[in-house]
Amino acid sequence: MTYPIRNRINIWFNLLNELFLFFQSCMRGKGCEMKRLFILLTVVVAVSGCASQQSMKFIGKPPPSVCIAEHKAVKPGVLKVIRETFEANGVLTWRINGTYVKRGTMWHPSVLPEQRKNCNAIVFYVANWTWDIAVYMHFANIWVTNPEMTHKVAYAVYQGGQSLNLDKFINAEKKIRELVNSLFW
Repeated sequence: MTYPIRNRINIWFNLLNELFLFFQSCMRGKGCEMKRLFILLTVVVAVSGCASQQSMKFIGKPPPSVCIAEHKAVKPGVLKVIRETFEANGVLTWRINGTYVKRGTMWHPSVLPEQRKNCNAIVFYVANWTWDIAVYMHFANIWVTNPEMTHKVAYAVYQGGQSLNLDKFINAEKKIRELVNSLFW
């Protein structure tokens, strides 16, 4: 759930107005209530949170077909949406078995050579969900490599917001489609 931009602006305006009135009363000698100041500043910082971030890079035109390395630790719906989006853009897709090994905070995927033999490019993906008030997609990374897996051809990354930032509650399916569409189109 996200608030329309007008509501978010009103929330910010009201918080800043309250802060201004508080400092104005302090300047008039009517007493500064440190507790009230602390609460107000805490609310301002908490509401601001860390904004959602997204980055993408593409090189050249899309390949005629891609092999998508299935990531079994990710919700199955993600693979379905990735395939549908590539196919909607005229790119043929094949699902191949991928092995994703997590080292620290990074996933390191691999695909057997015989599985990538007929691939024009290989698509890898990671998507993590977490819980706040509700379950939401916290992170997604989709990247495309050449068939030899020696360099990235394109990538798109989404990092959800943190704290009380309500922008993090997005439609995950729409976000995955947006990321895939940003790879080449």
